Amino acid sequence: MERLFLIPALHPGRLQVHVVLAASFLVTGCACGLVFHPDPWVRTTPASLGLAYEDVVLETDDGERLRGWWVPAGGAWGTVVFFHGNGGNMSSCLDAVETAHRLRLNIFLFDYRGYGRSTGTPTERGLFLDADAACAHVLHERGVSSGTVVLWGRSLGGAVAAYAASRYHVSVLVLESTFVSVPRLAEEHVGCLGRKLFLGCTFDTLGLLAKTRVPVLVVHSRDDEIVPFDHGRTLYDAAAHPKTFVEIQGSHNQGAVLSRAVFERELESFLNAHLPCDGKGGT
Repeated sequence: MERLFLIPALHPGRLQVHVVLAASFLVTGCACGLVFHPDPWVRTTPASLGLAYEDVVLETDDGERLRGWWVPAGGAWGTVVFFHGNGGNMSSCLDAVETAHRLRLNIFLFDYRGYGRSTGTPTERGLFLDADAACAHVLHERGVSSGTVVLWGRSLGGAVAAYAASRYHVSVLVLESTFVSVPRLAEEHVGCLGRKLFLGCTFDTLGLLAKTRVPVLVVHSRDDEIVPFDHGRTLYDAAAHPKTFVEIQGSHNQGAVLSRAVFERELESFLNAHLPCDGKGGT
């Protein structure tokens, strides 16, 4: 389940949140250690959906070992690289695997460092290195044509996907329930102290989006209690054309599931417009 730093766990009041953030700042110089909520337990696999998959181990440029799943689709016309959100790990995202399978898309999903069975400790720079390793695996080891690659990021994963889209020539970027930046989000939840303390860990999706020139599908819910709806609208407004905004319903953690039919219809339409029909989807 997605979380916003430690804030949802600190419901007793804003004062307590400020105390925790201030203490973190005194110890570490910033509150970046509160950003990540890695879950080490991989509770299920694509086999629970009746789908064949391959366990994958990647090595990052700084020596970490990441675990991932390659889930092929029969007659695939494209390949998704999926970047999960903050809470949980890739085993929390089998709904994305189902969607990819229904749309005849291969999907590669992986756990960032420190999540699931991947080694290391998560940092902003580290997650970007993890994205590089995942994209290199799909593009070079799997031989997938870059023109058929869809980068799909959920929440925090949207920032990581935007980073990848700024570095690799791909066909489509999907930002689902993604924030503009960590400092802006922290400020909206806990006031100006939040912005100041998270300046060392920005995940600046808006800034990264400015460096991309790929079609962008932005998906967000007005009911999102963690990442406000206006974050999605801001990202959409900043994206270059072609772009589409899809409004879904439901909370931050449930919107993609509750609005799956709408999301899948809009995603398929967007991909039909921007993926080559004869593309090499990979093996």
